[in-house]
Amino acid sequence: MSLKTCIALSLTFTSCLVAGDIGQPTAKKEAMPSLPHVWLSGDLLCLQAKENRLDYANKAQSATPSTNYTTSSVLQPHFAWNCGVKIEAGFQPKDWFFFGNWTHIVNTAAGTSSTNATEGFFPVWSLGSGITNTDYVTSAHLQWSLDTQIVDIGSIISWEFGKRLIIKALGAIRTAFLDQRITVEYGGGFFSEGIDTVKMKNNFFGVGPAIGFSPNVMLGGGFNLLGDIGGSALLGSFFVKQKEEYLRETLFYKTRTMTRVRYSLDTKLAINWQTEFLYKALVFSVQTGWEWHKYYDQNQLSQNSFDFFNDKTSLIMRGGFLSMTLGF
Repeated sequence: MSLKTCIALSLTFTSCLVAGDIGQPTAKKEAMPSLPHVWLSGDLLCLQAKENRLDYANKAQSATPSTNYTTSSVLQPHFAWNCGVKIEAGFQPKDWFFFGNWTHIVNTAAGTSSTNATEGFFPVWSLGSGITNTDYVTSAHLQWSLDTQIVDIGSIISWEFGKRLIIKALGAIRTAFLDQRITVEYGGGFFSEGIDTVKMKNNFFGVGPAIGFSPNVMLGGGFNLLGDIGGSALLGSFFVKQKEEYLRETLFYKTRTMTRVRYSLDTKLAINWQTEFLYKALVFSVQTGWEWHKYYDQNQLSQNSFDFFNDKTSLIMRGGFLSMTLGF
């Protein structure tokens, strides 16, 4: 789906402030105090995901027997903008709001580099023991995908300060799946007789608490401005698999399973508009804005002995959104 289409359709991807993000509950309470408070939302989003240590090659150098191909700077892939979906339902029995939601998005990236026979660059993800810093290739291609699924179940409480300011606090139990797939192919030079293929998985599953706070400023005319900040701490497991094959021979194979605690940070700034109809029996709202999420220490892939990558392994997701919610 194109970026233009994503922006036209994009909707909320909340991490730990999902129900708080919709900015609806307290406004609904004012709009229809005698009715049960239930809301349903169907959201789309347009986000770009970027991660460190996904460089797949480095800048080309002149091909000579004495050239050290590991000294030039590395090349990053192009990180695409992708669309996703979130579905949420919630209700308010008294002063507390309870909610459950599911968010899903698949992000992608790709990179391609090639040069002529007089130049070469190092196959950054070649992990076999036989390669040296004077070996080079003339073509490289990387394909990366990140499949993210988030489930939050929790509650919200709000406080009113005068007629203009509402502050909401959220607590939830979060379940997160962050599954990465990477395929890198090298050809020419050291791999002149075929294509060297490196396939890797970096999967994380975690469960833990999420908290957040959301100030909400009433602007009048049904409009309100809101900001969110929060985070989560997830106890979970990594499954990492790396395999390199060339001419049907396995040059490298390694799997690891690790138990770790991983943290996330989430922020958002948005504007919301709400209206009532059917004699105030239904409330409809639209929200749009910008959000940013950081998942710490997600890339656990092993690199070769030439230390191309720094120690920063965080995953960042950012983008615009548009959200629609129906309350009754």
